[in-house]
Amino acid sequence: MSPKKKTWIESHSSLMSHKKLIPLARDIGLENAHVIGHLHCLWYSALEQAEDGDLTDWDDRSIAELAGYRGDAKKFVIALQKHCWLDGRLIHDWIDYAGKYLTSKYSNNDKPKLGDIWAKHGRIYGVRIKKEKPKKKGTVDLGSLRNVVTQYVNLKGWVLDNKDLQQDVFKRNGAPAKKLITLCQGDVELAFKSMAWCKEFHANQGLEWRLDTVVKSFPEFMKSKKKAKVQW
Repeated sequence: MSPKKKTWIESHSSLMSHKKLIPLARDIGLENAHVIGHLHCLWYSALEQAEDGDLTDWDDRSIAELAGYRGDAKKFVIALQKHCWLDGRLIHDWIDYAGKYLTSKYSNNDKPKLGDIWAKHGRIYGVRIKKEKPKKKGTVDLGSLRNVVTQYVNLKGWVLDNKDLQQDVFKRNGAPAKKLITLCQGDVELAFKSMAWCKEFHANQGLEWRLDTVVKSFPEFMKSKKKAKVQW
């Protein structure tokens, strides 16, 4: 019997000082080194159980447990999404981490599978990505859109238990999410805060709210933000 082929992902020393790692560590109250460990545990688990990098079938508790995180699972997942380690339920830049391993595994016997995995992450298998040109003003990246809509779903308390429903929610809320990110000048964290403010403001008045409500009330949010005595 031939030995089982080992799984592996790329890991770079630059992760230690990555601009997204430090705020993630701050948000979940851990040392940078511990967060690096949790990220790697999550990547290892995904490679073994969800090698396409799609964690749609994993709930918050599963993601936290498979990352070796023992704190608040929902808070952990929201922090991963907030700081773009997860794009919704997709592992951000998964092809960069696991692409070489997946290619070595399937390039000779299942190229269509590679095509499906690459497509899920907005890429085309076999086509190199050219160096990105500076984004035009008003352009919003897909990861930010996914994270804003995901946070919206979290704040609404919705449970999207199938992929068709998830895709429908993302499709219907893509336009207002883009408008909100544009208003926030690409600051996803500010978009999260404006949604939380809108939810609280409308809840106090017994009113429903949606993403387009957040867009319409954004000027009021900014006024409130300036008047607030607390640090936003």
